[in-house]
Amino acid sequence: MARHGLTAGQVVDAKKVRFEAARMPELLQGVTHLAVMRRTSVAHIFLHSFQGQVPEEICEQMLGPSGNLRAPSLRSGPLLLVGFIESEWRSALNLARP
Repeated sequence: MARHGLTAGQVVDAKKVRFEAARMPELLQGVTHLAVMRRTSVAHIFLHSFQGQVPEEICEQMLGPSGNLRAPSLRSGPLLLVGFIESEWRSALNLARP
């Protein structure tokens, strides 16, 4: 991120603060676009009708084997990125190639 001139407004240590399934409604509050990346696939989920109840299949995609939110994760306004595929992050954050 630093190489693109971006800084984090808040950094959370996932070993100290856990984001488990029970905390998904809190985490998704205000999110309208969720991009979950796993290996080479990306699931774009639009949550315009989100009413505080997170469907189980969305939680399953967002959580890793430990039951905690998968890393890396980044929230930028109404966008939440979970997992990492460089081209998707570049596109979502409007970043040019270095």
